[in-house]
Amino acid sequence: MTTQNLKFRFVPNLPTAAAWDNRPFREFRGADALFTALKEYEKKGGPFNYLSGWIRFNPGHISTYKDGTEGRAYNNPRWWKTGAKCCPRKCCTKIPEGETYDNTEPAVFKPKPAERDWQEFKRISGMCGAEEQFREIADPTTIDKIVLQGIGWFFVEP
Repeated sequence: MTTQNLKFRFVPNLPTAAAWDNRPFREFRGADALFTALKEYEKKGGPFNYLSGWIRFNPGHISTYKDGTEGRAYNNPRWWKTGAKCCPRKCCTKIPEGETYDNTEPAVFKPKPAERDWQEFKRISGMCGAEEQFREIADPTTIDKIVLQGIGWFFVEP
């Protein structure tokens, strides 16, 4: 499925008839039309007033976007259990009393990545913006909605 076959239907935050009648967006066919309208809306807000929000996925799908919050690998503090003869900084060469050298643990721990069903954006276009993140999603039909903080959300429908 291409992004041009998707339908984006806007729902305002407030559940009132006045909010529905005065909503800033209606319905868009295709991602290009959506992001063009969002960029124009963001431009009307003036400089440094960016639209922020989240891209939420359908149940069972997770975000694969690398946003820099992933845990970094770290050295095993029990270096004598890794087969090493000293710590990674080369300052400790004596093992704690009662311990022995062996090779039973990994030298480096890699934290398990968090599986989130959402990803956050701080602007519409530009580096790490909603448009860039949307383009990196392999299958856009896995998106449930695109939430604009304080405004409403777009349901994403095939």
